[in-house]
Amino acid sequence: ETVTVSAADDITATTSSTTGQLISKDVIERIPLVQRDVFQLALLSPGVIPQDGNINSIDSGRDQVSIFSINGAQQGTIYYLLDGSPLTIGENNQGVVIPALEPPMDSIEEFRMELNTTPASVQTGAAGVISLVSKSGTDTFHGDGFVWIRPDGLAANNYFNKLNGVPLPDFHRYQFGGSVGGPIKKDKFFFFADYEGTKQASASQLTTTVPTAAEKTGDFSGDSGVTIYDPNNFGTDCPDGAPSPCPQPVPNNTVASINPVAQKYLQYWPAPTSAGVGKYHTNNFFAAGSHPETDNRFDIRLDDNISDAQHLFGRVSIHRESDNSPNFFHNDFYGPGTAFDHDANVLIGYDWTMSSNTVLQLRASATRHYEDSEPQGQLGFDMTTLGFSSSLASSSVLPGIPYMSFNSGGGCGGLYAGGVCGLGTAPYAVFKFAVTNYDFSATLNKVDRKSTRLNSSHIT
Repeated sequence: ETVTVSAADDITATTSSTTGQLISKDVIERIPLVQRDVFQLALLSPGVIPQDGNINSIDSGRDQVSIFSINGAQQGTIYYLLDGSPLTIGENNQGVVIPALEPPMDSIEEFRMELNTTPASVQTGAAGVISLVSKSGTDTFHGDGFVWIRPDGLAANNYFNKLNGVPLPDFHRYQFGGSVGGPIKKDKFFFFADYEGTKQASASQLTTTVPTAAEKTGDFSGDSGVTIYDPNNFGTDCPDGAPSPCPQPVPNNTVASINPVAQKYLQYWPAPTSAGVGKYHTNNFFAAGSHPETDNRFDIRLDDNISDAQHLFGRVSIHRESDNSPNFFHNDFYGPGTAFDHDANVLIGYDWTMSSNTVLQLRASATRHYEDSEPQGQLGFDMTTLGFSSSLASSSVLPGIPYMSFNSGGGCGGLYAGGVCGLGTAPYAVFKFAVTNYDFSATLNKVDRKSTRLNSSHIT
């Protein structure tokens, strides 16, 4: 007879039908997560693939983790738990679910990725489950701090800025924070708190096409090879192959009368920064700007050991995020966006070890997610100052600058856009979304030879 003694975990799980990967805090602290996004730990699990299959292309953010595919299943079906309670909300537009907030990395005790056959207590048909456990205080005081600095002075200007004689705008990233925990009453009552802050400015560029000073007055006579037609003047003198009658050319390629509303819009296009390309002087405007972002996250957790068999704890998690896009035209008609997210999760949990093989878990939580994005300086604008009627202004539910779109053959906002930027409050420029979820669950775990888990109730 041979007896083998091993300290390694048994590769056969006899108490659970789920398969997954558990990542402890020691591993989390040693993995180089550049943006300190704990959800990227999902990529360490087999079968987890980013949207395009390229791990290096994944950016940080709760929207990004939702587009992971697990074992070929549909994207957007990952379920999220924090301390055994749902952190999942419905995304506003795509029919998928996302985590309501991103917990600070210093707050996570363990990360578990359930890959298939999710537990009955989750009560979801998700392709997988990301389950996080937050840290708690202990009988000894402990803490840590960190700071990560990438100042403007260490960033080099890029090729396109140099080509246009534009200096590099603000381009930095500062990330800082820490955690502290310890006893309030030894062996009985404990606390843990953490904070993580990020201040970042990203460099952005815009290449687009704007009218010249002469064109703003209606004079296109200097544009060789370009013919301006009058849509209100039809005749039979038409180009070969064109239907007759057709619009006739404007005399001298000069528009004699410009609509007074359009005349007021014209002043908000900036002057060209170069001659552009071709007869339409395409891409004759270049500008660089900075995209500032601010992110603040913190958690507070209290634990009470009621007895050797009973444990009560509560946690509050807050996440605040804001960002502003650059105003390349330096006026309100360009409409750079400003956006912010306010997120919170509050949880009360109770664990009772009823016997050596039976545990009762009670969880009650509330999750709030609110996001708001709108153009800077446009809401509340009096459109009658542009020549629009008062009746149109009074019928506007959310007063803004009426949008004038001139886009033809390209977008406005990319390095090689080629299009013409619209002026005013663009469609969907104002967006507000809020959701609040309440959840209560009671789970009875009884482990015997048959490995039983009973979920007595789950209300969301």
